[in-house]
Amino acid sequence: MNRRSANSPNLLRGRLHGSKLARVPTGNRRAFRRIDKPRKKSYAVLIGVDLSGSTGGSREVELRRMAYAQASLLDSLGIRFAVAGHTGCKYRTDAPAGSRDADLATAQAVREVRQVYGDGNVGLATHKLAKNFAEPWDESAKLAMAAFQAASANLDGVTMQTYINMLCTQPTTDRILLYYTDGQMPAEDHSNQLTILKRQLRRARAMAKLPNHRLHVVGIALDNDAPKKYGLDTILVDSDKPDESVRLVVEGLAERIARSINK
Repeated sequence: MNRRSANSPNLLRGRLHGSKLARVPTGNRRAFRRIDKPRKKSYAVLIGVDLSGSTGGSREVELRRMAYAQASLLDSLGIRFAVAGHTGCKYRTDAPAGSRDADLATAQAVREVRQVYGDGNVGLATHKLAKNFAEPWDESAKLAMAAFQAASANLDGVTMQTYINMLCTQPTTDRILLYYTDGQMPAEDHSNQLTILKRQLRRARAMAKLPNHRLHVVGIALDNDAPKKYGLDTILVDSDKPDESVRLVVEGLAERIARSINK
C-alpha cells in the first residue's frame, strides 16, 4: 500500500493522458491526469510482556508464546521491533540497617528514592530487554525472551513511561506498543503508579493524533479487561484457547496497521 499510486484522470491540467487525447479535437480539454504518490509509512513496534508474580506458571508461558509469535511475524515482514519484559520489587525506603529491604538496595539508592517518594514503601521497576530495535531476531534474542521469568511486582506507571520513551526514539511515522498484561494495573505502589500511568496514557492519546509521529498503545489482556479501564484499545485473549489467542493478537495488529494506513 506504500507503493500504490492513485490515478486522477479527466483533468484540465496536469500530465497528458495519452488515451484521452482523442477528446481534444472535439473541444473537450479534459485530457490530463494527476498521479498521486502516497506518503510512505514506517513502523516500530515494542512488545512489552508482563512478568509480575501473578503470571507465574501457565500464564507466563502463554504470554511468552503470544509475544514470540508476534515477534516472529514482525521479523518476517521486516518491521522494526523490540521485545522487553517488565516486573519490579517493593522496597521500604525507611528500612533499618541489616534488614532484607536494606540489603536489596544500596544505602545511596534508598536515599535517592526517599527524596522523591518520602518514607514508606515504594516499587522499583525492572525492565528486561530481550531485543532492541536495531538488533536481529536471532537465537540470542530468542533465548533471552525464553529466559523471561515471573517475579514480584507490577509497576505499570513507570513501565508505560519507559516503553513510550523507547518508542519515541524511533524515526518512524507510526509507533505501536503492544502491552501484554494478565492482571490489575497497577498492582504495587498503587497511588504513585496510577498517577504516572494516567499521565502517560494521556500523552499516548495525544500522540495518536500526530500526522507523522503517531503512537498507538494496544493492551493485550490475558483473562482480564484491566486495560479497558484506562481507555486503552484492548485485545482480549483467553488462556484456555492458546491458538485462538495468538491469532487474535496477530490479526488485531494487522487490522490496526491497515487502519493507520487509511488515515
